[in-house]
This record gives sequence, C-alpha cells and structure tokens, in this order.
Amino acid sequence: MTFLIDMNLPIAWRDMLSFDDCQAIHWSEVGRGNDSDETILSYAQANDFIIVTQDLDFGEILQHTGARGPSVIQVRLENIDPVRCKDAVLAILRAIKKELIEGALVTLSPLKHRMRILPFPQTF
Repeated sequence: MTFLIDMNLPIAWRDMLSFDDCQAIHWSEVGRGNDSDETILSYAQANDFIIVTQDLDFGEILQHTGARGPSVIQVRLENIDPVRCKDAVLAILRAIKKELIEGALVTLSPLKHRMRILPFPQTF
C-alpha cells in the first residue's frame, strides 16, 4: 500500500506510515498546497494511492460520484503528533489492510474507527 498524505497533516506522517510493506508520500512532494481535492483524488486514483487527510470533503466526493476508490482515511484525532498516535493508527491500518486495498472510507477517531466499503450505495 502507498499512502498519499494531504497537506493538512504534518510531513512527519510520511515516516510514520512507511511501515511493513507500505510507503507514504506527502502531497507537498508531488503537488501544490492550493491544489483542489479533486486534483488530489484524481492523482491518488491514477497512482493507486490511499489518501490520508483531515478533510471530510473526500468522503463527500466519493459519495456523490459513486467511485470505487481511492480509499480515504479521515483522521479525526485530537492529537495528530505521530509520536503520540503511531501505535494506535498502525494497529488499525494493519487490521483493515484488505479493505483499504479493495476500497474503503475509514474514519479514525480517538476511541474507535468506522469503515464504509466503496462504492457507496447511490440514493436518488
């Protein structure tokens, strides 16, 4: 798995998410800080990346488009310091690796995580 870390998370997350057979890059390494969510989403789709972000807009885009991917991890933690949250984040990611590869929207919050498999059912 390769993670694409959004601009709203520290670049130090790149090192934290480079574990096991996973790699990570920060958006600042491949894009501009003012790029749209759609640009980031398209880049992630084209390169088979999993987006890691604090932005809730990616989930809304996936909902409206009915896309099967990319997977998105929404970080809703109070403390995003990699030193403080690394063990908990990596334990969750290891446990849901299969779903992330297949396509999912995951929300990481302080006491739990939620996951929805992609694509979302379309409601009209």
